[in-house]
Amino acid sequence: MRQALGMTQARFAQTFKVTRRLIVELEAGTANPTAETLAKIGKPFGYQVGFVVRKEAAGSPSGEED
Repeated sequence: MRQALGMTQARFAQTFKVTRRLIVELEAGTANPTAETLAKIGKPFGYQVGFVVRKEAAGSPSGEED
């Protein structure tokens, strides 16, 4: 999203009120964003944070077949 907007990492971080380091780590795949961070970044683009039930886990809380 950042690149599509033509923003630097610093500008993107400033816009979404997160640190530049977090943006660097997210893009490198070395950070796990919190739900709050995902919501901050995704909301202006129409995304919302939620959970999706995996098909194989639908019948069992542990995800294993009985």
